[in-house]
Amino acid sequence: MYPCLYLTKEETERFDGDFQGCLESFLRGENHRVEGIALASSCLLLNREWFLQLGGFDEQFVGHGGEDLELIDRLTRHYPIGPRPDDYGLNIKAQHPGDYQGFRRYFSYYALPHLFAGRFLVHQWHPRPLTHPYHKRRAGNDQLLEQMLSRSESERGPLKGPIVPCNDLNGELPDFREWMIRLQEEAGYPVRDYPGLLRWQDGIGPKRPLWRKLRKLYLNPRAFFRDMFKPASL
Repeated sequence: MYPCLYLTKEETERFDGDFQGCLESFLRGENHRVEGIALASSCLLLNREWFLQLGGFDEQFVGHGGEDLELIDRLTRHYPIGPRPDDYGLNIKAQHPGDYQGFRRYFSYYALPHLFAGRFLVHQWHPRPLTHPYHKRRAGNDQLLEQMLSRSESERGPLKGPIVPCNDLNGELPDFREWMIRLQEEAGYPVRDYPGLLRWQDGIGPKRPLWRKLRKLYLNPRAFFRDMFKPASL
C-alpha cells in the first residue's frame, strides 16, 4: 500500500513529473502544490491470484468509496502488523496524518515507510460533479465501511488463506505520532522545518472554499457537523 499526494488544480495543470518537489512542498506544510495526502490509500500492489482468492472487491459498495479500504482490511487480517486498536472501526478522515484515528492510523503503519523511501503516487485534480450518482453514494458507502470494519472476528467469518505476520514493528504498534516523527527525522526532514504531516506551516491556513463546505454538507451531513467541532492540530 503506497501513499498518495493529492495535487491542487493549479499543480495538476502544470505538473511535469516533479514528485519529490511536491512531497517536500507538502512536508513543509504548504498547500499551493498539494492539497492533501492519503497514507492509507487505494494504491495497492497485489498479486492477481491472491486478489481473486480473497474474493476481489466487495460488490456491496456501489459508487464512490469504501471498496478499496474494505479490501485492505481483509489483507491486514492475513498480514497483521500488530494488534488492532480499540478504535479500529472508526471511519474518520483527517487533513493531516498526525490526526489519524481508527483503521486509517492502523493502515498507515504499513504505508508510511514507503513515503520516505520515495515510493508514492500523485492524484491529479479532477472535477467531481455533485449531482452525479457515483459521488452521491459516498456517504452510504462510508457508513457501510464503518459497519463492516467494526464487526468482531467471529462475525467476519473464516479467512481465505494463510496468516503471515508482518514483522516490521516486531508485532507491537508504537505511538503513531512519535513513530511518524522519528521516521521523518531519520529521513532528513526535521519537524521544525517540515511540519506538514502534523499541521500546516505557520501563516498558512486550510483551503476551505464555500463550495467545498456545501458539498460536504450535502453528501455527508454527519461528517460535516462532526468536523465542525473537531479540535485543530497542535
